[in-house]
Amino acid sequence: MYLPDKAKDAIAKHCYTKTIAILEKSAQVDSQGAYMESVGAVKSTFKGSIRFINRGEEQTEAGLILAADVQINCASETAVEVGDLLQYENVVYVAKDVFPYDSHKTIMGEKWESK
Repeated sequence: MYLPDKAKDAIAKHCYTKTIAILEKSAQVDSQGAYMESVGAVKSTFKGSIRFINRGEEQTEAGLILAADVQINCASETAVEVGDLLQYENVVYVAKDVFPYDSHKTIMGEKWESK
């Protein structure tokens, strides 16, 4: 859907009020060969809206088969990719799906557990 920049700016000002951090992910193999991932420093931040998801409800409404704990909407030009680690209020999520939707980008995320 095409929206003029003025409309996108108004949406961003009123809807994208939460600050989400994109984190670095580091991986290492310990001396016994175990693969471990950990959260690194903040690479960047962006503004978006957050909706916490009841998984059953979301699957019923949207027909999703992807498990998700959070839905983040943000500006279309936000540089987020599947697999990125996102942090909001000290909880880390991994982006499981990133797709354009109407005038914005939607990110479906799942709580991240280090490996």
